[in-house]
Amino acid sequence: MQVKSKKHQSLILKYTPLWLFVLSPFLLFPGPTKVPALLGLPFLWWLNKREKGYFIRRTPFDWAIFGLLLMALVSEYATVDLNFSLPKLSGLLFHIVIFYTVVETVRTRQGLRRSLTLYFLLGLLVLGVGILNTQWLSKVSILTAITQKLPSVVEKLPGVESGIHPNQLAGTLLWIFPLQAAVLWYLFRQKEKTSPKWVTSIVTVIFAITLGVFILTQSRGGWVGGIVALAILGALLNRFIRWAVAFGGVGGVIAATVIGWQKIGELLVSDTTEAVVGNLGSLGFRQEVWRAAIWGLRDFPFTGMGMGTFRKVSRVLYPMNVSPTYDIAHAHNQFLQTGMDLGIPGLIAFIAMWLIAGWLLWQTIRRTDDIFIKVVAMGIAASLGGYFVYALSDTVSLGAKPGFFLWWLFAFAAGVYMLEIKRDLLLQPD
Repeated sequence: MQVKSKKHQSLILKYTPLWLFVLSPFLLFPGPTKVPALLGLPFLWWLNKREKGYFIRRTPFDWAIFGLLLMALVSEYATVDLNFSLPKLSGLLFHIVIFYTVVETVRTRQGLRRSLTLYFLLGLLVLGVGILNTQWLSKVSILTAITQKLPSVVEKLPGVESGIHPNQLAGTLLWIFPLQAAVLWYLFRQKEKTSPKWVTSIVTVIFAITLGVFILTQSRGGWVGGIVALAILGALLNRFIRWAVAFGGVGGVIAATVIGWQKIGELLVSDTTEAVVGNLGSLGFRQEVWRAAIWGLRDFPFTGMGMGTFRKVSRVLYPMNVSPTYDIAHAHNQFLQTGMDLGIPGLIAFIAMWLIAGWLLWQTIRRTDDIFIKVVAMGIAASLGGYFVYALSDTVSLGAKPGFFLWWLFAFAAGVYMLEIKRDLLLQPD
């Protein structure tokens, strides 16, 4: 099929990000308009085929994404309540469309810059929503004194009527501020000051606000992930820091062995009150939930329980020493939760996404001599690495509202790799 010129391309296709933004409230929040809005997603791909000659641009992630989509359909067959699973399913489909939209956008350096700008602006939107809707923790008195003075809205968001949990906000911000830090490093260190000073100033302010709110979450698991993210970024940018991080990691393992991993774990994830788990600490609470999730993987290995149903099914099938009035919400581990949602095949596909992203970023960092692409790849690696650590004791589930940031990072990983491959091809002699 002959590809139409840009001049004659549909306005819907030209402004796909805007149309996705219009569709997002219908797809991410409960309501009767969700199913009709889902039809808008394949329509965009059909329009792409009609006007560009292909449904989606091929990426190294395609087979892993196909596996996730296939298992999402299988899990909906197995779910105990389709209406309960539909928000997570529609969220996952929406995030996959965002992934391919971003991949289409970052085919050039200018497209990458624009996509980064939009990414950070949406991060600001999340900050605003988080500040107004988060149920802040009270652990550090100085930080609690600050959060008590923050404004709070009376009306909560649909789907999160009880407010946003600080751990969820911390996990979301882990996808944002390490990449901001990398871009900020590039702006300060670039040899030729091609970016206006006001750009550097704005990014600095945005990074400071994002990091400040991240600290205010008082999520210890999030803090550990943030430290790991900045350590990864520092190690990638500086050889001295690389050695310091290596020695620090070895020292940390030795210290944890001497002190006791159980005590260290309790210290790092102690964010659940005693009233919730009786005489258990937070690590004990998570161990209860992890045990139920492992039982669930054993009982539903192929289909999973259905997206988002762990919070219901686990209470019925698996006894836990957790207050029956407490909403467990998820498995408190990204990978166990994915197994609960999509079964072991879906979990394998999700792990493949991470492995592919890691390989693409490593190849890009190792091969490119374009400092901008290299630094952006380092920032993506830092964001993913920090979230990976956080995801071992908490999760922002697949299909959850802010999960598009993770898919955006995967798209960035594919984009910077393909930009480097394209540059290599252009530099090859005829």
